[in-house]
Amino acid sequence: MIKIVKLQNNSEIIGHVIHEDEKDVLMEDPFSINYIFSPRSERPVIGLLRYMPFAESRIISFQKNNIIVSLDARKSMANYYESVLQSHVKEIDDSIDSELESIAELDDTDDMNTDMIAAMMERLNPNNSMH
Repeated sequence: MIKIVKLQNNSEIIGHVIHEDEKDVLMEDPFSINYIFSPRSERPVIGLLRYMPFAESRIISFQKNNIIVSLDARKSMANYYESVLQSHVKEIDDSIDSELESIAELDDTDDMNTDMIAAMMERLNPNNSMH
């Protein structure tokens, strides 16, 4: 089931709930829901950004005492989430892995190291293009 949880820090997370008990909610492939406000639009644009993109596991446990509310995602949002998950995740993960491996291979004193990290972080910044 695809759910949206709102955490105490006001983050909204969408993902597949694969297990829930009295203490924890386990989500597979969670994404942060980001709202981007623009003076050119009356409504915010919504962007999904992988939650903890550098973690090995795609299953994340959220403690219930950190969750304010947990609700089923409306059908249109669930469809959008699934679309992002299917069409972009592998490409994004492969890109992140490739860039991190390139950075690791560089000499620590190389100025390109800083430039590559900055370029990667710019692509992950929620204020830039997201899916």
